[in-house]
Amino acid sequence: MNVRRPVSATRSREQWTLLQKTTLLERGSVTSVELTGNVLAQLLFLCIWVKAYTNFDAKQDALNIETAIKTKGVDVVTIVNILTNHSSAQRQDIAFAYQRRTKEELKLALKSALSGHLEIAILSLLKTPAQYDASALKASKKGLGTDEDSVIEIICSRTNQGLQDINRVYKEMY
Repeated sequence: MNVRRPVSATRSREQWTLLQKTTLLERGSVTSVELTGNVLAQLLFLCIWVKAYTNFDAKQDALNIETAIKTKGVDVVTIVNILTNHSSAQRQDIAFAYQRRTKEELKLALKSALSGHLEIAILSLLKTPAQYDASALKASKKGLGTDEDSVIEIICSRTNQGLQDINRVYKEMY
């Protein structure tokens, strides 16, 4: 499978290390990668910039994910490869094709098949950008005080249309 990742001269040493680990995971050289805290955030950040996959077939990807979920021990590498190498719109199409095929939501199937930080990362990838931003804004208000950095990053880096979408989705979700 052709892996598409953004090329950026501003990646930190930790981000390059994460990319090396995930590449080794894809090749089968490493059986697992510890996805905790900062590493999880970096992986999600790297997946945001994935361009649309050119040879896209939602039905085939849905079938591959279904097979990966039903595989004994769950084929995590296949799930990660499919969902991280497609744009957000394509992931939504895959989720729709999966639901039409199996009569079950992809989110629920993945939630029962995965666990821990990987589950959080994969389920986050299934959200639309507006849903992800709305949930990040909600999470920034949890606990004592507010995570101003997250709020500022989201509010200042989105277009007017993007902010309207976030507002609409936030009201629907919460």
